[in-house]
Amino acid sequence: MTSEEKKAFNELMARVEKTEKQIEEATQLVPAPAWFVKEFGSADLGGLIHEPKFTAEGWRLLAIGLRSRK
Repeated sequence: MTSEEKKAFNELMARVEKTEKQIEEATQLVPAPAWFVKEFGSADLGGLIHEPKFTAEGWRLLAIGLRSRK
């Protein structure tokens, strides 16, 4: 492998590792954020959600859906 090929390979591996980390962070289940509890009164919406853990994006989408019902 030439030095240019090695450099390109190392850059590619760094991008792959960064992408894997971003995917892991995006799919991690987290408890309700404080802003959600403040706006809607509880993490489980008064017992409607059995296990209130979603991805950060899931909490955002749930809030959008709940807001649209008002």
